Amino acid sequence: MKLFMKILSSVLIFFIVLIITLPKINLWYGIEHFLNDKSKIVIDDEKISSNLIGLKLSDGKILFDNMEIAQFDNLKITPAILYNSFDFENLKTGRDVKQFDFNLDNFHIEYSVIRPTKVVFEGKGSIGEIYGRVLIFKRELNILLFPTKKMLKARIFMKHFKKNEGNGGYLYEAKF
Repeated sequence: MKLFMKILSSVLIFFIVLIITLPKINLWYGIEHFLNDKSKIVIDDEKISSNLIGLKLSDGKILFDNMEIAQFDNLKITPAILYNSFDFENLKTGRDVKQFDFNLDNFHIEYSVIRPTKVVFEGKGSIGEIYGRVLIFKRELNILLFPTKKMLKARIFMKHFKKNEGNGGYLYEAKF
């Protein structure tokens, strides 16, 4: 039993030291490069700061194919070995898609190696409450939206969602 506790505590200490000493800013540049290469997504004009367990990006813009699709006040990234999260504060419509005019006060994205085939997300803002998941190997996106009255009037957006009678929300499902 003592040997087991010694091994377990050694592994735990190793992971804690690894997370603390991980070069988080370099990790961010790697994520940014990966996003740009694989999906034409670029995070621009952000101010980067690092702390013991994560990164904080401030005042950034999200570009897709050179179009500014969103802006954010803060993005907190927690890169752990088994669990990774991205927390946006004040995520709003970018300059090139202002006609949609949305704002998410908070938006949380989570990925865990325990569930390597799934990315989950949730948020709340001017569009209402949003919950979703991406099933990576099935290449499937599921979004459950509980829209505000203003969002219900946005027909160009809401026409893609189907009313879910079970919980009162609106469901969007897509394959990619």
